[in-house]
Amino acid sequence: MDREAFMLDQMPLRITMNDGRSFVVESERGIALSDLDAYVLYRSDDGRLRGIHLPYVTMAGIETNVAR
Repeated sequence: MDREAFMLDQMPLRITMNDGRSFVVESERGIALSDLDAYVLYRSDDGRLRGIHLPYVTMAGIETNVAR
């Protein structure tokens, strides 16, 4: 099993960035992975669904099975 398949089986995820921001991905439908980055759908503070590109090199950590 590759790391992407393992990560997608461990939903929801919290991705923490080097600048301190974090994004919770509720399901595998909310993330697309490439060789250099992830495109993530997340709920902003105002409740709107937004998308953002997150380069792997700027990620500080990924937590799996986080509380919703």
